[in-house]
Amino acid sequence: MQNFALIRDFILENHKKSNSTYLATLIKRSGTTFGRVGQKMAFSELGDFQGLISGGCLEADIVEHGLGMPIDRIKKIVHYDLSSSEDLIFGTGSGCPGTIDVLIERLDIKTHEKLFEILLDKTQAMPSFIKSSNLEDLEQASSYHPLKSEIPGNIEYETLGDHVQKIVANSPKVEQKDSVFNDVNLKQPGMTIVGAGLISRSLLELAKRTGWFTNLVSYKKNLSFQALESIADSAHVLEPNQIPSKVSQSLLEYVLLISHRFEEDQASLNSLSTCPIYFLGLLGSHSRLQHIREGLPGDYPHHIHCPLGLPLGGRSPEEISLSIMAEVLQNYYRKN
Repeated sequence: MQNFALIRDFILENHKKSNSTYLATLIKRSGTTFGRVGQKMAFSELGDFQGLISGGCLEADIVEHGLGMPIDRIKKIVHYDLSSSEDLIFGTGSGCPGTIDVLIERLDIKTHEKLFEILLDKTQAMPSFIKSSNLEDLEQASSYHPLKSEIPGNIEYETLGDHVQKIVANSPKVEQKDSVFNDVNLKQPGMTIVGAGLISRSLLELAKRTGWFTNLVSYKKNLSFQALESIADSAHVLEPNQIPSKVSQSLLEYVLLISHRFEEDQASLNSLSTCPIYFLGLLGSHSRLQHIREGLPGDYPHHIHCPLGLPLGGRSPEEISLSIMAEVLQNYYRKN
């Protein structure tokens, strides 16, 4: 599933500026393609865009198709056949041997009232759509149907698609049950970064650029914390034992301990043992982890990613942040 946060912000920002905005969604594919069904990009009348459909091969052509739509038309489906050798001569020459259908929609507050309603509610999952994959029906019908009230909060990611399919099967709004395209975008992911050092600055900036909600926790309100407070989406000064009760559970799925403070990090790990954490990272060496483990229970429930970050070989704060964010994203997309 795609992280929709940056696309959402792009749409809302252009809407605020009264720029015409378009949403392109990959609704059908066969063969080898970069994008999966549900992949999206948004673009404005100025030609700038956010998101990818094909890894950079078709985006400029998709923008041209959208901006070239007649004023009285708000939807268009473009078919790309990249499997033919003729595509190298007469087509886009992307080199991916597959075919895709892309739905392009001009977003308007009147015709897409439900979409904007969900976009503005950042506490919910990103827009959940039911689209008919019957191309003729899709161009005529309203393509947005919010599911947020019908999806239970504790549903597992792996069964979410099946749950939506059941809703579709029982929905009077969808006539052809066998030609339904389900597209569910999860809410904006969030992470908690514990520690306010040099690496924290570049990590906060990189996480925000990749669409994450960032929560900064520091054990002390020092000058470093005050300098980073305005960069993070939220910031707290907390004792290690306060983190589970003072930080939202949604921000404790991904926790990165990068404070370089041995006793506090050890205490934080102990206090986090009862939290439903998916990714728990600790900055430092294997030997540092072994020393910290001496103060943890033998049956500590979470896997601790330490050393934190993929082994890229970098040594600067920016390079270390890149390696950390790469490991976080790798685990995020494995999960989703």
